Amino acid sequence: MAEEIKQVLMIEDDKDQIFLYKSAFDLMKIPSVMALGGEIGVEQAKRWLPKVIVLDIVMEGMDGEEVLKQLKTDPTTKDIPVIVFTNLDKKPVKEKFMALGATEFWGKTELMPMALAAKVQDYFDRR
Repeated sequence: MAEEIKQVLMIEDDKDQIFLYKSAFDLMKIPSVMALGGEIGVEQAKRWLPKVIVLDIVMEGMDGEEVLKQLKTDPTTKDIPVIVFTNLDKKPVKEKFMALGATEFWGKTELMPMALAAKVQDYFDRR
């Protein structure tokens, strides 16, 4: 039986951040798919069925809240863990997103790209 690929999908609308985080995932040899914005992110989640999703909140078009709601109500994506990764790391925001079904809530100001990749790898190792 083939080994299951532990792949991360990152949903972010900032091209520069996508480049930074994709580079970090590549350096750590973590298979990744990057989605530029919420609508594309939902489509990619259904297509690739990643092992974990890293989701920004503040995005043009479909924001992170709407993405999370769609992911958690779709039978094909509802069980995929979603890690909210945002600059809005305030307690009420965290509580709201955890109640909507997020698995983890990480602050962008706390994690440089390589640190995020390492945390994702640790997350995979625990599962």
